[in-house]
Amino acid sequence: MNSTSRSTVPPRTIHDHGSNPARMLGGVLVVLCLVVLGMFVGVITAAIALADAPDEEPGYVTVVWAMPSWAGPQTPTWPQTLVGSVTTSAPDLTAAAELIPCGVPVQVDIYLAGPTTDALLAGGVLYGPGNPPESLIPGGWGTAYTVTQGPACEPEPSPTPTVTPTPTPTETVAPTPSPEPTPTVTVISDPVPDVAVLATTGIDAGWGLLIALATIAAGVELVWFVRAARTQR
Repeated sequence: MNSTSRSTVPPRTIHDHGSNPARMLGGVLVVLCLVVLGMFVGVITAAIALADAPDEEPGYVTVVWAMPSWAGPQTPTWPQTLVGSVTTSAPDLTAAAELIPCGVPVQVDIYLAGPTTDALLAGGVLYGPGNPPESLIPGGWGTAYTVTQGPACEPEPSPTPTVTPTPTPTETVAPTPSPEPTPTVTVISDPVPDVAVLATTGIDAGWGLLIALATIAAGVELVWFVRAARTQR
């Protein structure tokens, strides 16, 4: 046996856990998940904040005031009575044109939205410039206010006459005469005399007549006899 021979030992494998690709990929995924979760929470928080935030009111109010009389262009008259108002996001003298009543002179003002304008509208009457206090926008005639007359009123339509329909005469139907009853003619026939009865009746009548004549003759004879006897005495 050779003393110089050495036993062969397999090389030792060294694992570098720090550079494992699977572990690195897992760490990246965890970081991405945390980032996405943070973004999601941020979006939800922002949405809730926007939902809870009060809506911003438009900044201008166009108001229509009815004047007591018309004194010409650019000449307001007082006191003025509130007709109506329209809230807008930009100044616009025509925003409340539909509120102007026909045939009525009006003044149209544009105010800044706020407590001053709210109080003015709540009063309903404008007695003069700044009375009650006004928050009129800058710009003056043609920008902040104007006066005009309402459109001409359409004439009221004449009432339509009520047409009373002529009643249709009811046709009178003459009653159908009932036919007169045909008289029933009853023919009474003379009874045919019975010959035997007549013969018997005639014989009886003859005997009676003879008896009557004989009685009369006897009476006459008796009278004559009596008279003759008296004469002989």
